Amino acid sequence: MITHRNAYTNVVGTLLHHPMTVADRYLWSLPMFHANGWTFVWIVTAAGAAHICLRKVEPTAVFQKIQQESITMLCAARQS
Repeated sequence: MITHRNAYTNVVGTLLHHPMTVADRYLWSLPMFHANGWTFVWIVTAAGAAHICLRKVEPTAVFQKIQQESITMLCAARQS
């Protein structure tokens, strides 16, 4: 179980290691509930960046969103 303190520490640590700014646009290609989106739900929000969501993960849709929304970061979880 992750505590709020654990999640907060992870957010701060990730932002130190991989800085984000309000100019960033994060594309969601995995469920936000899955391990809490690896806490990127909070990381993107803490940085003031934009959350861009897909209704369904399809390669064409991913590339379209990257171009249309000027995506700067995304999760690239592999599905088997």
